[in-house]
Amino acid sequence: MSADFQPRSVSVIVPTYNRAELASEALDSVWRQIYRPIELLVIDDGSTEDIAGAVARLQQQAADDHLFEARFLVQQHAGAPAARNLGLIESRGQFIQFLDSDDVFHPQKLLAGVQALEQNPSADYVWTNRAHVDDAKMADFIRESRGAPLIPYLPTCVPARNLAWTPYQAFGLFRRDICRQMGPWNESLVRAQDWEYMTRLICHTQHILKIKAALYGFREHNRGRITDLAKTRRRSMDAMLAAAGAAEAYASSIELGRIAARAIRLRLMRHYFRILRHSIRSGSIGHFTLAAGGMKRSLKGHHRSAANTLAHTGHAKAA
Repeated sequence: MSADFQPRSVSVIVPTYNRAELASEALDSVWRQIYRPIELLVIDDGSTEDIAGAVARLQQQAADDHLFEARFLVQQHAGAPAARNLGLIESRGQFIQFLDSDDVFHPQKLLAGVQALEQNPSADYVWTNRAHVDDAKMADFIRESRGAPLIPYLPTCVPARNLAWTPYQAFGLFRRDICRQMGPWNESLVRAQDWEYMTRLICHTQHILKIKAALYGFREHNRGRITDLAKTRRRSMDAMLAAAGAAEAYASSIELGRIAARAIRLRLMRHYFRILRHSIRSGSIGHFTLAAGGMKRSLKGHHRSAANTLAHTGHAKAA
């Protein structure tokens, strides 16, 4: 990921695998942003549906808008993290925004985010509330957001005590430099990649803003996402443990300040507690033991290597 960028430009990175109809709505919500300039990067993760056609139609629509550029990239099927990494490498914006191909933006989403970061030069990330919308009501959300009056959205600083509760999904606006510090998405993880990525954010910055308005439309549906497991609860716990191991390894590899160290401990404890609850429901003693051990380490602030954690995860599969 290059350090060079186009000033004030926002790179919107959209990984997609099929779901062409939903992707078209997502891309249209980027086009309808009040803010400019925008660089839209659509990464096709080996789809069999006509994603290229959806992008081509948008490119034609935006042909006369010199402050909007839509680029189409294709990779062999490798998952959402790999697609996002390709987008980061190709991006040229001063700000980075991720968008899942089944979700949509409120038209003022990027404007509110850029204004917040420009007005707060020390901040590295700003997130908004999400509107959880099912398929049947998404059209209503889109229509109502398009008709919303243009108003200023005032950000607030996330207090240190609340950093651990930074949303696990990366739907906020990043400064480019903080993404470079965090490094690429972890392509080895099959679940909780967002959680691990956002945990790294807290390792590097405690200057995070929140806008208390629902400017991101999160679609609730049963159609699979790129990283959808839809498998057994035990496989899900294996994946969550792998993400925890990666986060522990990363946190132990860098020097953390007092505020960051506390936030990471609380964030890991919360994650391991989720695994603990799943293990009780599924009756998996192996996962229970690993999750309890993770909570204990987090409480004491002791982190071991991801390799060790992942090795133990293999034993949980057989438990």
